[in-house]
Amino acid sequence: MTLFDALDLLNKTDLRDGLSVGDSERYYERRDRIILKSGLSMSIQSHAGSYCFPRQGGLPSHKYTSFEIGYPNEPVADLSYYAEDLDDPCGTIYPYVPLNIIQSIYDSNGGINRTLGLTLIKKKKLWDSIHKASKKYIF
Repeated sequence: MTLFDALDLLNKTDLRDGLSVGDSERYYERRDRIILKSGLSMSIQSHAGSYCFPRQGGLPSHKYTSFEIGYPNEPVADLSYYAEDLDDPCGTIYPYVPLNIIQSIYDSNGGINRTLGLTLIKKKKLWDSIHKASKKYIF
């Protein structure tokens, strides 16, 4: 599975709440963390509110040339140049990381862990549906 396939497979959360129709250029759609076969996980974002290029939302993954990486569960040497906080490699974001760097990390870590990644996505969707249903009732 290619990196783009994996990114498009991940669950996306629409963050447009409260925006008017004219704010479409500020389209926010946060992607769940990607979990790779090696165990490495991180956030890979591309929308109007993230440090990516182009800095707009609603595009398919292959239209972006750089992405915002955030909060890897372990330090990643290839990302250190882009870190906002070098002292906290797992607690920082990495703005405008070029696609070729992300592709290299993806490939060297075995690609997406489909079993674990999809299981977590299914659990999140179930939790979201339960949470949404519970808001209908006032206790």
